[in-house]
Amino acid sequence: MKETATTNGPKGTVSGKTQESLVLLERGMEQLRDNVKNVNKDYLDEIDMRTLLTTQYAQDFETISKESLKRTTKWGAKYFTLEKSYYPVPKSGVELRDVDLMKALQLVTLIPTLRQP
Repeated sequence: MKETATTNGPKGTVSGKTQESLVLLERGMEQLRDNVKNVNKDYLDEIDMRTLLTTQYAQDFETISKESLKRTTKWGAKYFTLEKSYYPVPKSGVELRDVDLMKALQLVTLIPTLRQP
C-alpha cells in the first residue's frame, strides 16, 4: 500500500481525515520554525525545552486538577456497559460540588522589552 493511499478500513489503515490533519500539523510546525528562524537564526541555542513543557503544563493544570479531584471526592458514575464499570464512591470525603475550584486567569497583554546589548 502506498503512503498516499486513503483508506478507512479497520485493519490498521489510516483514514483520509487523519492524513489531512497530520499534513496540516506538519505545515504549521514548519511555519512556526520559519517564523522563529526569521527573528533569530540561532533559535535552537536560545529555546529551552523546559520552558515549553512548563507552559504546556500551566495551560493544562486546571483540567488535570479537576480530573484528579474527581478521583478523590464523593463522585460516581455508572455506565451501561457493565455493572462494575464505574468510579467507586469513597466512604468518606467531600462532595465535588463543594470544592473551591481555581478560577481561570485573566488574559494580559504583555509589552515586550527590548534587550540592550
